[in-house]
Amino acid sequence: MTLRTGATALTTGGTVYWVDGLAEFKAGAVSATVNEVEVHGLTALRLGDVISQGEYLYLVLPGPRSQETSPRLLDHFIWTTRLEEETTAGERHFAVLLGRSGAFARGHLAQVLQASREGLGTRTLVAPFGRDLAEFLVVGADSSYLEALKEALSAAAMVHGETIRWGAAWFPRDGATGEELWAAAVDRLLGLEMPEPSDLVWSDPCMTRLLALSERWSGRSTSLSVVGEEGVGRESIARYIRLRGAPNAPF
Repeated sequence: MTLRTGATALTTGGTVYWVDGLAEFKAGAVSATVNEVEVHGLTALRLGDVISQGEYLYLVLPGPRSQETSPRLLDHFIWTTRLEEETTAGERHFAVLLGRSGAFARGHLAQVLQASREGLGTRTLVAPFGRDLAEFLVVGADSSYLEALKEALSAAAMVHGETIRWGAAWFPRDGATGEELWAAAVDRLLGLEMPEPSDLVWSDPCMTRLLALSERWSGRSTSLSVVGEEGVGRESIARYIRLRGAPNAPF
């Protein structure tokens, strides 16, 4: 069968600014986008599937969508893949750093990163995600390096009249998996106590569905209630959805 998309895509330096349907990967980065690709031997295809065709990989993305949503999904996909690679290898210390700022919500993340690029170095992978959230994976860092990085980014954000609120987690001290590290950083960002790993619900099918819905809600004024028995993880789900895509939800 042939998969087709009705939109064009804009790529600059490996970053996709608008994708509807298929993104083409080569040598680990986005090199181009395609309007159709011939697929053999597949009877069903899901969003997020990766199709291998020789030296190319095609990531199936949903559409239509806003220009603000698709790059966040793709950048977060790359960021979380690198995070899982680091936790699986377990060869070096690294930090997961989350920053929330009105400057990011107003579209100034690129300017903030540009102004503080000397502090970022080559050890840091950055992904914008959520309405006002940025994710940083800082490899091989110590606490002094991380503090210097936060100071540089905060100073750059102040140029736009905004502050940055931070939450950080360290491998392996705060978690052995990407999910545990993300949870620790989220709770510190929100000023909450860190839950025990057994309380996390990241692999639950319902959680996966809720996270997908939260991305669609991003930027909207949404009222959301999460119900369930005590101890089933609804608090973790609520916190994560609130951070990811429903900042106005009442919890």
